[in-house]
Amino acid sequence: MSRVAGTSVLEREIRSQPAMLVGRGSIGAEAAIRVAGHLRAHGAEHLLVAARGSSDNAAQFGQYLLADRLRILVSLATPSAYADPRRAPRLDHMGVIGISQSGQSPDIVAVLDAARAQGRPTATITNDEGSPLARAGDLVLPLAAGEEQAIAATKTYLASLAALVELADAYDPAGAIPWAAQLPALVNEAIEQAFAADGAGAVVAAAPSLTVVGRGLGYSAAMEAAHKMREVSGVLAEAWSVPDLLHGSIAGLHGQSAVMLIATPDFAPAYWRGIVEQVLPRSSDLVVVSDDADLRGLGRAGIHLPAGPAPWVSSGLAVVAGQVLAVVVGQRLGVDVDRPEGLSKVTRTR
Repeated sequence: MSRVAGTSVLEREIRSQPAMLVGRGSIGAEAAIRVAGHLRAHGAEHLLVAARGSSDNAAQFGQYLLADRLRILVSLATPSAYADPRRAPRLDHMGVIGISQSGQSPDIVAVLDAARAQGRPTATITNDEGSPLARAGDLVLPLAAGEEQAIAATKTYLASLAALVELADAYDPAGAIPWAAQLPALVNEAIEQAFAADGAGAVVAAAPSLTVVGRGLGYSAAMEAAHKMREVSGVLAEAWSVPDLLHGSIAGLHGQSAVMLIATPDFAPAYWRGIVEQVLPRSSDLVVVSDDADLRGLGRAGIHLPAGPAPWVSSGLAVVAGQVLAVVVGQRLGVDVDRPEGLSKVTRTR
């Protein structure tokens, strides 16, 4: 059953994402072609991506996607290493990309400043084309998501994923598949399915903490889902890749912590069933997010993802489901999801 929209600014913005994707049109794809051409023309054999917060989770998505699609080295920057341009790491053969929804973080700007001082090509992915970050880059790949009023990023995050896919498609047009026309309807279905999954919200709201697990394309979705849960609802949530969880951290599951498993189709269902078998003895409060009904049935609750034309689509849809779950859990806990305690829309890190 569809909920009545508009109960919060955050929910309205979550529900606005299909229209946002339609509204972007070809803006991002055309800019991505210019960015890819610029980076190639200036000898960028590898990419360095600088970001913070939700944008850093988008960068994790880009790291996996671009490395897999283009077979190039994609590294994530450590911004503090660039605070003093005289001591910044050498960026030979690198193209540098800064991602920030607001474009206001001085430490991300510093990475691009260091790159330009070394004569390296730069580009930015931002929703504010007049921001300090946009001015620091050679070219801008705009998010074109429109104004985002809620403190928690939703549509700008999804637009960041779309921009990174557009960049991959610009580098590798032969490997591109049609996705832009299908994605809005898939996102809308994911939103409705997540709001209808009352059992998932009940499981997470009743638990003292949440562990979100993913791998490959789903790892960035796990990172962002945990981030959204913490900032929106205040639930103590953390994210792990499957291998890191199994390398000892699984010992922290003591039966009371809820687990959300984001089972993306870049790994086979048999793989995910094996992970569930290891998690269930430690936590029966398992929520499975997947487009596979059998996998969802292994958990105490599940969130249905519609099947997309490529594995990366499931990662984006899982993030949307995580956004919805954060709202549902926050409301169950009596939290004002539009005014998370201690947070502001723009964070300027140094």
